[in-house]
Amino acid sequence: MGQQLGIVTIVDIGAAIKDRKLDGNIYLMDNMRTKGSEGQGTGQLISAVNGTYWFDGSQAGEQVINWLTYSIDAAPPTLPKGFFMDHSKTGDIKGLEGIIDSLKKIVKDKDNVNVVDKIVSSTEELEKIIRKTETTGGCNIMDLMGNVWNVGYKIMDITGKLIGEDQADDVYPLPPIITDITGEAVDKGVIFEAQYGSPDLVRDGWYWSATVDTNKTGTFDYTMHFALYHAVTQNGKTTWIPEKMTYDSQIRITSRPKKNGFTNGTEGYIPVR
Repeated sequence: MGQQLGIVTIVDIGAAIKDRKLDGNIYLMDNMRTKGSEGQGTGQLISAVNGTYWFDGSQAGEQVINWLTYSIDAAPPTLPKGFFMDHSKTGDIKGLEGIIDSLKKIVKDKDNVNVVDKIVSSTEELEKIIRKTETTGGCNIMDLMGNVWNVGYKIMDITGKLIGEDQADDVYPLPPIITDITGEAVDKGVIFEAQYGSPDLVRDGWYWSATVDTNKTGTFDYTMHFALYHAVTQNGKTTWIPEKMTYDSQIRITSRPKKNGFTNGTEGYIPVR
């Protein structure tokens, strides 16, 4: 099998949602820079797919492509899956502990004539925390079919700090998701795409991959279908809403023999002893 090709897409989700397009807000790169790929780090990446062939020109193995998606301003994908869930619980505990400490101080201050006022004030603070918990609690996510599901944690900023509906602009974005691969390369049978599962618990184990028929040389277009999520708060409930967007990219398949270090960078057979 030939070398696996990894295509990384980095999306500026905030800008893409605002502009309602990915053009100008997406950057692509792959691991074939020294093998012929062009436009690294831009939106005009042409990924080089150099076929693997036997000396008689017959195909020796297909190329494999894996698409990986990231966001410029999202939480790192290396965070444990339970990060935001844990911070949801921690935020509630810290808020309630603060109220308890305030009430303890009031009770000990027996000579203070404003005890009742202070208790009322602390109670109001507690109500604010409860309202904030209700606002940030029960955070939902809408799938591409319009179904709404509870994600089990609250809205936070990128540091994991709980925030309310008045801070919607500070909500951390979810990473972008590729939902399909279509286009010329698929229609002509150049690439055979599929969504795969893996033991990668950080990313829920799903990613898009494809095998490439390297007998079909040339430059081919393909289209990535994305779901970009943004938080919308209404009536005290926050829901992640998907925005569907597409973006076109290209692969260039060649049948040139691969150069290797064993023959000093020239074209030839790898010596076997």
